[in-house]
Amino acid sequence: MAKERKPDLQSPEEAALEQHVHDMMDINAPDEPKVEASKEPVKKSKSIAITHADDAPVEAAKEEVNDAELAAAIDAANEQLAREVGTAPLVPSQKTKKAPIKLTVVHHDDEEAVPEESAETLAEPEKTEEPVSELKAVESEAQASEAIQEVDTSATVGELMERSSPLEPEIESEATNKAVSDIIAQEGDELLAVQDSAPLPDRTPNRPKKDSPSLLSLILRSPSFRWTLFAIIVIGLIFVGAYPKTRYLLLNKAGVKSTASVVITDQSTLRPLKNVKVSLAGQTVSSDENGKASLSNLALGPSEIVIEKRAYATERQKVTVGWGSNPLKDVTLKPQGVQYTFQVNDVFSGKPITEVEAAVGEFTATANEKGEIKLALDKVEADEVTVVFTAQDYRKQELKLKLSNKEPATVTMTPSRQVAFVSKRTGTYDVYKTDVDGKNESLVLKGSGKESNNITLIQHPTHSAAVLLSTRDGSYGADGTLKQALTYVNLKDSITKTVTSSSQLKPIEWIGTRLVYVMLDDSAAQDSTSRYKLMSYDFTSGDNRQLAAANYFNSVIPMSGKIFYAPSSAYQNGINNGVFAVHADGSGKDAILDKEAWNMFRTGHDTLAIAVQQEWYRLTAGKNEPEKLSGQPTDTTSRLYTDSPDSKYSIWIDNHDGKGTLMLYDQTKKSDNVVLSESGLRGPVRWINETTIVYRVSSAKETADYVLSVTGGTSHKIVDVTNSDGIEAWSY
Repeated sequence: MAKERKPDLQSPEEAALEQHVHDMMDINAPDEPKVEASKEPVKKSKSIAITHADDAPVEAAKEEVNDAELAAAIDAANEQLAREVGTAPLVPSQKTKKAPIKLTVVHHDDEEAVPEESAETLAEPEKTEEPVSELKAVESEAQASEAIQEVDTSATVGELMERSSPLEPEIESEATNKAVSDIIAQEGDELLAVQDSAPLPDRTPNRPKKDSPSLLSLILRSPSFRWTLFAIIVIGLIFVGAYPKTRYLLLNKAGVKSTASVVITDQSTLRPLKNVKVSLAGQTVSSDENGKASLSNLALGPSEIVIEKRAYATERQKVTVGWGSNPLKDVTLKPQGVQYTFQVNDVFSGKPITEVEAAVGEFTATANEKGEIKLALDKVEADEVTVVFTAQDYRKQELKLKLSNKEPATVTMTPSRQVAFVSKRTGTYDVYKTDVDGKNESLVLKGSGKESNNITLIQHPTHSAAVLLSTRDGSYGADGTLKQALTYVNLKDSITKTVTSSSQLKPIEWIGTRLVYVMLDDSAAQDSTSRYKLMSYDFTSGDNRQLAAANYFNSVIPMSGKIFYAPSSAYQNGINNGVFAVHADGSGKDAILDKEAWNMFRTGHDTLAIAVQQEWYRLTAGKNEPEKLSGQPTDTTSRLYTDSPDSKYSIWIDNHDGKGTLMLYDQTKKSDNVVLSESGLRGPVRWINETTIVYRVSSAKETADYVLSVTGGTSHKIVDVTNSDGIEAWSY
């Protein structure tokens, strides 16, 4: 008798059992290999395997094979099916013999399951000479009878029983139902028992197995170890700090190096000493022109610095090289031997030159703020020596010194800047250069013989460069006018380059390394809106670019590093009218006034007067909005200012009583002062350094260039020249 089934059994074995019974009842089902009903391992359980004798067993239901009623039900169903379809019973016959079904018992252990043959075999297979499969026989009989219903092999046992078929009486017999219920109940109880006894599955995600911690890691994780280590470090630091020698020893062993610096001066002049030998901690260097010696890669700790220079007493000091830069205290050296005194002045102004060095071999000294030098010489085996004086922007000067003469000597030095000029002394307009005292003259550019007397030479205020505007190329324009060539001249190495040519060229100003000029485009039509072009040429890069264009420019004036220009309204159709400003490289273009300016005048160093028909405006440097005036200014003379290289001063030429007057504008004080007034004085005027200018005198007596210091002194003639133009006020 079957056991009472436990409630709420949810087992995957039940569905497998129903499917298997359905397959057993389906005569159309082909021979199939064994399909396992469950993947779950169950210990010490059994199952019924229903197979054909020549196939692999198929697990059906887990039950002891001792129920004769199940076997009888299967036989009865088999016979009933045969009668309904009109075929012979599915039992061994002489012609067609289906492979008999047999039951096997499979024990399920934790290990591999071992099948046991049941004591009962439903049918024994017999071999025939012409075996025919059951599938083919059933298909043939099914085609002959329309009464056969198609069997759904995927249906469960319950679905199969609900269908109307000839097998219903046998399948729904009391014996069959009882046997199936007993098997399901018993199997469900056993499965629940196994599931209840089995341990819960481990749902922890699989993680990489960590290696066992090493002994070192366990030690480092120990709080006591960390505190002990911390205490040792603190004690060590305290010990090292308390004993500097130990600290320096450890740092040096660790490869720590340091730096140091010292400034050495002359005790008598307090001026820096150059080429002083300085030794410290195994390193040796020499002081620079500022008397500073910088040492690196020094070992830390106590050491001795040794400072030596011929004609001076050696200095030794105890120092400690610590961690860092170690700027040491300044050291003064006491002169030994014999000291010689020199006073160095500018040749034109008579003013002291402070940045001067005097040298006799390895003996050197520099001038103080008064231009005084004290040079110490020691153990010189000669009666006379040559003292060489050098200073920036000055030509090297030499002096023969008798060592027996202990009296102070005065030395004058000449600016090193050379000046360029044009001379026709050989019959052609040649370009020369010379020192400002007339020495070291040399030819730079030989004339071609095609130059007219309309020639312009513009020298750069700080570089060894100049621009020549001449007809030296001998080329003519379309209108038959002799064209001018703009030629760049390198005064240092006499290299020249033709930049452009035009029948009209007008230089405006040097701004930085660019020359701003206006040129006529000879190929443009008379009514062209770009007939005249405002251009900018950079002699360092060779860049030659257009800044602006118009049919004509009413005025172009430089002021405060910018170019202010007023295009004519002719042929402009209302476009490009007004006053504009632009930098020499083409950047920073600004619209100053939206009305056509008929003329502009530079009435002051920082002011422009702008005439707009009957109206007048004043523009101040640094502002882009002009101020409207109540009337015409009292002075509309346009001044041509030339700024010094350091922009402290600006020079311009005025005329008083028939004489040319050099006016010096102090940009700091915003005031003008008269420097020189002389008949025939004219431009061009140019600076050769921050305080010295070159101007021209053209009279019936001579045409020559002169040099003058604006800080004092008298003018000196440089050289006779042929008259040439320079930068002039706008005159187009």
